[in-house]
Amino acid sequence: MLFLSHWRRSAYGPPPPPAGDPREAAGTGEGGAARLARQRAAIQRLLGGWRDAASRRPPPPPPRAAGRAPLSPEQFVASAGGGPADYDSLSLELFMLGYFRILEQDLPPEERRGRHLLCFEVFEQLGRHGWRAVRSFHRAVTDEIAAGRRGWRDGFDDIKDRDTLATLCLGFVRRQGPVAIPSTMVRNMDDFDFCLPSHAQGVLEGLQRLRANPKLADVTLVASGQEFPCHRGVLALCSHYFHAMFSGDFAESIAARVELKEVDPGALEMLLDFAYTGKVTINQGNVEGLMRTSSQLHFPTVQKENFEAVSQQEEFLQLSKERLAIYLSNDQLQVQEEQSLAEAVLRWVRHDPGPRAQFLPELLELAHLVSLPDQYLQNLLATEPLVRDSDASKALVAQSRAMGQSNAGAWKSLPTLPQKLEEVLVVVGGRVLEESEDEDGGLEMPAAPRNFAFYNPKTRRWMALPDFPDYNKWGFSLVALNNDVYVTGGSRGSQNDTWSTTQAWRFCPKDGAWKPIASMLRARTNHTSAVLNGEIYVIGGTTVDVVEVERYDPYNKSWCAISPALKYVSNFAAASCLGKLYLVGSCAVKYNALTLQCYNPVQDLWSVITSPFIPKYLSAPRCATLHGLIYLIGDNTKKVHVYNPEANIWQKVQLLHTLHENGGMVPVGDRLFVTGGHWKGMDGDYRVEMEVYDCTKDLWMQEGSLPCLWLFHSSSSIFMDTSKWTEAFQGDHGW
Repeated sequence: MLFLSHWRRSAYGPPPPPAGDPREAAGTGEGGAARLARQRAAIQRLLGGWRDAASRRPPPPPPRAAGRAPLSPEQFVASAGGGPADYDSLSLELFMLGYFRILEQDLPPEERRGRHLLCFEVFEQLGRHGWRAVRSFHRAVTDEIAAGRRGWRDGFDDIKDRDTLATLCLGFVRRQGPVAIPSTMVRNMDDFDFCLPSHAQGVLEGLQRLRANPKLADVTLVASGQEFPCHRGVLALCSHYFHAMFSGDFAESIAARVELKEVDPGALEMLLDFAYTGKVTINQGNVEGLMRTSSQLHFPTVQKENFEAVSQQEEFLQLSKERLAIYLSNDQLQVQEEQSLAEAVLRWVRHDPGPRAQFLPELLELAHLVSLPDQYLQNLLATEPLVRDSDASKALVAQSRAMGQSNAGAWKSLPTLPQKLEEVLVVVGGRVLEESEDEDGGLEMPAAPRNFAFYNPKTRRWMALPDFPDYNKWGFSLVALNNDVYVTGGSRGSQNDTWSTTQAWRFCPKDGAWKPIASMLRARTNHTSAVLNGEIYVIGGTTVDVVEVERYDPYNKSWCAISPALKYVSNFAAASCLGKLYLVGSCAVKYNALTLQCYNPVQDLWSVITSPFIPKYLSAPRCATLHGLIYLIGDNTKKVHVYNPEANIWQKVQLLHTLHENGGMVPVGDRLFVTGGHWKGMDGDYRVEMEVYDCTKDLWMQEGSLPCLWLFHSSSSIFMDTSKWTEAFQGDHGW
């Protein structure tokens, strides 16, 4: 009677006229006799449909088990062909018949009441909307119950009230203008586009639950003996490291278990939970390990540490003074506004002013006061009790105001200049050719030439940067990591005659200064370096007949040795590409053909690659990666070779215009920049010039000369605030 009463009301009542129909205002004009005839016809169709469906043998009712999906009408009726019915093809009559049979089952009281209420709503909406829309509404409710996000006593008014469901499920979608429909699909007038807003979140939550069942995960990560079942697709979406691992030609891409060496299992578990939920709790106990592991595994979202968000947490106020000082000095700190640092320091001191007030001047020095607006500093002096009660703090703020006003004096007629972050070519120069020669005919080396500059491809100008501390070096290597410049090894230049050193230096554009970092494990000269997975790899250049390799972790600030290359080479270059490290070179003494070797960082294994058309001997080869290809040049030829790791094949591209010795090859944007010196003829001049390669046109273009006659230099590319560095490089060419 429940179904019949509601169906009778919807079937007997006149259907709503379509929007814009004249009957909407004037009425249907349908007489009582016509309405009665239509009602009788509808009843006959209903009874006929039921008799036909009831004559077919229904499938046995599915067993009731804890946790299974709710019963559904199609499970209790058979299709016209006698097979199982499909929910999306159920007619209203079959839906009702299936529902009758559901209610004949032994249902819990809560479910029975909920089904009655749901059916009331189904037939209530049926009078206003198409059967397909109402059927989809019923499915949306039962799907949420099956997913555990809703119980039978929770109701379903929120689903009706959702804009998307109310529009898409319980009403026709009124589209403005013509709708393009694929030629393979003809839409009926009551078709609608259904969207379940909770679907994406439900899938993630479901995948998180499936991790508990190893049979439903497709990979297990192992760290320090702890196992973490998970899904390759989820990891690849959240981590560049795992994307490279699972999409590349690695054994791990198909392995059921992947062991992660030197990874903190606690931090790994937090990152995996973040991948599935988008949530992570950061506190003083885990922040360092979490940042280190997120860097190792390249979780870019977690790596971007937002200072404002962290400083608002209670754990921030519990930091020791030493931990806070380290935190404020962190180069990876992300702030939205510069005064956030000063505000966080004041908040930390106010939390326990008695013992902490003495540290205020020291901590404020780390808050970059000189860069803050003068009005803000003036307010600190006038209204902040902590500053007023500290003579050292008052002096520091006053000094910062004076420095800020002095620096702004030259620009007081101009608005504040925004940062101009642009990708530039940076060059560290070594020994320089001088015009004069000594008595033995050797080259005279100046004591301290300028040796660090950047080239802006947009302005085509060389600008000066703070000098690298060790002048006239030879045989060093340069790379960029996290937008900092690193120089490793080489001779000691003008300081003494030591051939090889373990020295390593870092230049941070934000600080504008060179600082020594941990020394390498082995002294190296004429080695090469490359960046892979957030770490620096230095290769070769030692005195033994083995290609020794070590890598630098910028977060642990330490070096560790890794497996040496399989074949010894003394004349080589290296580049990272598609998650692996490639070493190409030969034994310089024997003038052998080049050998290509590949390092897998996940397995810590080298392999020798046999590839067609690999170039023959090259003197002092250099290589660089651009768009997934490795470009290779040498000092002794204008030929340019390119290697495709995916196809494992070498090809040649357009020739260089001239030779480039003892220089570099670096990608900047979508182009390659090659620098190096050459002699023009036997008695000609020495030139250090630059060419640029446009890979889309296979064309090399001459870009001009370097600003100094460096006999040796190395280069890389970083992003710099070009508005900060405005001093032109004064070199041999007067630039």
